[in-house]
Amino acid sequence: AFNDGRKVVLGHNATYLILQNKDFTRAGTIEVEGNGSTIITNPSVRQSRLFLFSTTVDLVKIKDLNVDGKNFLGVAFYIQTNFDFNNIRIKNIYDDVSAALAFRVDVGKQFTTSNFTNCYVDNVNAPIGGSIGDASGACRAIMVNWNYTDEPTQIRIKGGKYSNVFGNDGDIFQLAQANNNHTHNCKTIVDDVILENWSRRAIKGTS
Repeated sequence: AFNDGRKVVLGHNATYLILQNKDFTRAGTIEVEGNGSTIITNPSVRQSRLFLFSTTVDLVKIKDLNVDGKNFLGVAFYIQTNFDFNNIRIKNIYDDVSAALAFRVDVGKQFTTSNFTNCYVDNVNAPIGGSIGDASGACRAIMVNWNYTDEPTQIRIKGGKYSNVFGNDGDIFQLAQANNNHTHNCKTIVDDVILENWSRRAIKGTS
């Protein structure tokens, strides 16, 4: 279904074991109805992302899905295209070599408006000590890298709870201006969320 454009409907409250990282590159919309199911994995994907949605995908829509990293998954979602995430719950993200990220978003030219709605992240940890400015020990619930800002774009984070982001450099959200363009009409909007327990900053802005 992922490959032919059909909506993927998971079983109600089922558990799915994924044994390797999954990269999605096909054009069109990828839509998943999670129905409260939980994705788990094993140490073979540690220090790697579980899911990558590349720039060639038009839109990713996922609803009512849980991911349990079991304290060996380093990155749950690596997103390079437009997305609409509703009630995604991620817990137990851990990396003892590099950065631990529940969601990584790299904003490129194809982005318009993307949404995290009523999502939840709990327990993100990267205990290794690194140097200032490197990836080691960085922990984020959501990291947004603004690589392209020439067109109006919004990343919206509305509702939900993001908690227990620890490690050497634990920030719940990081908003990184990566292209050194500081005059534009692009926004990250954070609205009505609960932020709870972090080791460094609730929201970090870098440029």
